[in-house]
This record gives sequence, C-alpha cells and structure tokens, in this order.
Amino acid sequence: MMTDENSGGKQNLKSKTAFFIGDDQFNRSKVNSLKMGLDKAISALIKKGVVCFGCASLSDFGLLARQAVMNARAVNPAVKLILVLPFSHQYRIYARFESHDFESI
Repeated sequence: MMTDENSGGKQNLKSKTAFFIGDDQFNRSKVNSLKMGLDKAISALIKKGVVCFGCASLSDFGLLARQAVMNARAVNPAVKLILVLPFSHQYRIYARFESHDFESI
C-alpha cells in the first residue's frame, strides 16, 4: 500500500491517485476541446481529494495530460505528477519531448 509520508503514513495514496492513459487516435481538430476536458477532469478530481496524477508514456495524449497536470500544479502545489515510462530512457527516443520538461517533472 502506498502512503502519504506528509500525513504520517496514515493517508492511503491509492484513493488520492488517478492515471491518464490514452492513445494518439483522436481528432486533431478537437485538441482544444480535449485540453479543456482534461483541465475540467483534473479540477473535479482535486476537489475530491486526488492530488497524484499519473500520465502514461509520451504519446500525444500523454503529453496533453502531463501539461494539464503541470498547469494544475502551478495553481496547487500539492498536486504531484507521476510520469509512467516503460523503461528509464524512453524520453530520449522522442524528439518532440524536451529534456528540460522531463527534468521539471
């Protein structure tokens, strides 16, 4: 069981964690709508006590979700981003993924 060290280990992190998993098979003309939907979902989850957000891989959807979580973290420092990578150097194979972004996560 994962626990939150800041609460003395008493708070179960499982109930405070959400993951975004998606693929790149979405309509590119709907990107702004997707971004707004992610922002809305994250805000609603934060209101329910979710503060840890996992974003799977470095797909286009994953990048959109990651940016939405980072935006939420700018407003609420309690928000944590977990980048889920299948192997430790995966970010190096994506030219569109800037290493300074990776380091900020």
